[in-house]
This record gives sequence, C-alpha cells and structure tokens, in this order.
Amino acid sequence: ARRGIRLASKDLEYQAFANAFPFEETADQAEAIGKVIADLDAEQPMDRIVCGDVGFGKTEVAMRAAFVAVQAGKQVAVLVPTTLLAQQHAANFADRFADWPVRIESLSRFRSTKETTAVLEAVEKGTVDIVIATHRLLHANARFKDLGLIIVDEEHENSYKQDSAPRYNGRDLAVLRGHLEKSAVLLGSATPSLESFHNTETDKYHLLTLPERADGQSLPIIRIVDMRIEGKKNKGGPAILSDPLRGRMEAKLNEGEQVILFLNRRGFARSIQCPSCGHVCECRHCAIPLTYHRADDRLICHMCGHQALPPKKCPECGDAAIRSQGYGTEQVESVIKKVFPQARVARIDTDTMRRKNALRETLQKFRQRKIDIIIGTQLVAKGHNFPLLTLVGVIDADLGLQGSDLRAA
Repeated sequence: ARRGIRLASKDLEYQAFANAFPFEETADQAEAIGKVIADLDAEQPMDRIVCGDVGFGKTEVAMRAAFVAVQAGKQVAVLVPTTLLAQQHAANFADRFADWPVRIESLSRFRSTKETTAVLEAVEKGTVDIVIATHRLLHANARFKDLGLIIVDEEHENSYKQDSAPRYNGRDLAVLRGHLEKSAVLLGSATPSLESFHNTETDKYHLLTLPERADGQSLPIIRIVDMRIEGKKNKGGPAILSDPLRGRMEAKLNEGEQVILFLNRRGFARSIQCPSCGHVCECRHCAIPLTYHRADDRLICHMCGHQALPPKKCPECGDAAIRSQGYGTEQVESVIKKVFPQARVARIDTDTMRRKNALRETLQKFRQRKIDIIIGTQLVAKGHNFPLLTLVGVIDADLGLQGSDLRAA
C-alpha cells in the first residue's frame, strides 16, 4: 500500500473502536466504511458522498474513517456549517475517541485569537489529529503536516457559502483542497444538494447510500396540520400552536418525555407594519424588513446587523396603531411558557447562544432531563441524540419553501 495503511477489518485496534459503537453494523455501513478506508490508501482518492436519513449511521462512517486515518499517522479536518456546531461535534468526537490517545480541537468564533493561533500552530506541527471548524479553516492560514481525510458534514447547507469577498462555497473548496493534498474527501448529508447529487450521476462523486437505520428502529410518523383551520379557531389571531400539537405536547410532558419545537426564524416578530398605510420598517442598507426583538427592544436586520429603535407611530402616516406581524422563536417561547407554565423551557438560537459553551451546556441539560422543551432554529436540527425526545413540532413548516434561493422548494 502506498501509505502503508493496513486493512482496517483485520486491525485489532480498529475492531476495538468499531465494537464501541452501540448498534450492530449494517451491511451498507460496512460497505461504505470499507470504500472510504480504501480511499485513504489510494494514489488519487475518490470524492464520496454518504447519504442516509438521521440515525442511519453517517456519522459512524465518518468517525471510523477518521480513526483509521489517525492510526495511520494522518490528520483529519471536519467541516461543519456553523461555529455553534463546532463545539457540539468536538464533544461527540471526544466521546467516541475517549479511550484512544487522539488530540481533538475545535475552532469557532467563541475562541480567542490567541487560542485559535495556538490550535493552528499545533495543526501545522502535527500534534493535533482531528480539527473541527467551519469552512474558513481551509482558506485561512491553516497548514496541515499530513492531511489524510476531509469530512464535510451537512454538505448541502447554505452556511458553507461565503457571502463576502472572496466568495466561494466551502464544500467545493474542501474538494479542491483534497485534490491538491491527495486526501480523501467524504461529504455527508441526509438531503444532498442538487449540485452534489448531479456530480454522483456524472461519476464525479461516488454515492454511498445507507437505506436503513443503524438502530433498527422505524422512522417517525409525520402528521401535517392545516394552520388555516387552526387560525379560524383562534378568531383571526396568529395560530402558533395547533390543537393536535398542544395535545401531544401535554401527553409527552405528563409521561416525562421531551419535546423540541423547530422554527427557523429568530426574534419576536418578523416585521413591524402599519395597518393604515401598509408601511413596513425596513433596513436602510439591505431594503428587507427589520425583525423585532422584544428582549432588546430593537429592530434588527438579520442580513447586515443594523439596529433601530421600534417606532411609537408610523413614520409615514403617523398612525399610532403600527404593530408587529408574524412571529419568531422569541414569541413562541413566550407562548409556550404561558401554555405550559410547569415545563422547563429553553430557547436555542444565535441570540441566546452568544456565550462560549452556551449551546453545549444547554444541550447537556436537555440530555440530563433538566429541560423539558427546547424551542430553536436550525441549531437544534443537526444530528443530536436525545433518548427521551419523542416529539418534534415544526412551527410554520411552509417557511422553508418561501426562501429566495432557487433550491428552496
């Protein structure tokens, strides 16, 4: 073998690592793992994308490949969509590699410049085996002593796109970096992007499919509720919780189980609008509606960060009846605390998770049953494992279809 990497299935260390996985390995998992490990020893590794629903073992495929790479003296770069998820992934990798002498580091905006510099220097010296960060790791001054594997988690995520100059897609940069350093590249997703899926059909990427859950459990039942009907029950007011969802939440809480409510819109209200003239408070830089955040009593642009005080009356016609429209996670949290006053509620979005380790601590409390209900944005939908989580409510599910991106629908 070019790099001297032994066949993993015959390696005792690898077998010990594999046996630490709580579920029996499926045939599709074994095939996928074998192909990725073979790439670690190839002269020009193939770019692969592993596709499988949540709980189907994609992360385990990545972790076993990372283990073999580290055992062979290679370094591993794990890319995640957002900085908040870097800490969570670092914790997951640390738990999985706890019995092996592997140094794992994460880079995020929560780390100081001094800490970041120290990690990058350790990566260049080769004393860090696995580094977990956002896509900026690859275009920054990150130099690896011997990079053997690049893992891109949730490769379809729009967060990999760099909006400011130089504009690029972190996923594509990872593939290019892999070609330059002759490193294996593994893209993971339950819903591959159209570009990546097209690349599998033109043989630019190789598709690895995991069609069954690793734990053998069936997929959850999904029920769709027509909120137009719920709105009529609410006498024209905004219907946030449907009767079926409220009833299921009450039942789950009485059984000592947990609930997550997902809404990918932060803030209290999505806009402030005048009922008389129709004026909407917009960002003077981006020309998009400003979102009202009640905790800060500010109107905030979620694109550029511009802030303004909410007006007491309409700036156009002077009507004092100007009011908020729509809702975000902040308002959902307020409603849930009123409907379920005994429940322990937490909100997870970029407004509440600014403090270092806040996300990790909140998710840990949820695992320890110190929190009953989490209301959150996409941060709560990223491969977490909660044994007592038995109900997920998607608030305003149509929101995802209304994006300006051509891929939205």
